[in-house]
Amino acid sequence: MLSTTEEHSNVLLHQTVIGQEALAQLEMAGDYPDIVVGCTGGGSNFAGIAFPFLGAKLRGEREVEIIAVEPAACPTLTRGKYAYDFGDTAHLTPLVKMHTLGSTFVPEGIHAGGLRYHGMAPLVSHVVNLGLAQPRSEYQLHHEMPGWKAAIASFTQSGGYANLSDRIAQVNHPTLILWGEADDVLGTDDATKFEQAISGSQLIWIPEAGHVPHFDRPQSVAAHMLTFARRIRS
Repeated sequence: MLSTTEEHSNVLLHQTVIGQEALAQLEMAGDYPDIVVGCTGGGSNFAGIAFPFLGAKLRGEREVEIIAVEPAACPTLTRGKYAYDFGDTAHLTPLVKMHTLGSTFVPEGIHAGGLRYHGMAPLVSHVVNLGLAQPRSEYQLHHEMPGWKAAIASFTQSGGYANLSDRIAQVNHPTLILWGEADDVLGTDDATKFEQAISGSQLIWIPEAGHVPHFDRPQSVAAHMLTFARRIRS
């Protein structure tokens, strides 16, 4: 289920902290991008990274090309209509003007390469309609390979990554395992299994972090990676 807040203007505004941070980091590095590319499903991720750069462009501070990349399975910006539509399939929300594939649109059942949503954030749609960002739709690389659907079905039926346990033990390179203490997606049991299976590996638990520790605790993860890299190079 998708909450339609994904494309609301206040959510886009909240996400722009990402782009503001990117601008600050680039200033520290003394650099600036020629192109900003953002993944685009409902619009909040794209707006988060792109809108601060777009603001600088509109203020005449720096020139930059902005590209919104969406999955070809849900080509809202590249093939949808710019029109008023419902934000939900139940037709309970107010009509909003956005790029839309139609509120009854349903992508292929196997599509998991991006948001399975028919519409786009109105602000992102407006920016694209004004020509301030260029939309592109892309297939995932494996989608272009023959037999990929059958391969995914076979992989799932086989138990997925569970069959790799014997091969994991063949890893013979220095290995750092970083795992969130509160991982509620994969759990925490596999962390110790990896440590036991990979000879000489180092397991570090990241406190107050879930399934994506480099997002939850980026400074802690970066510090551990840097320490590990320095140690294996010395």
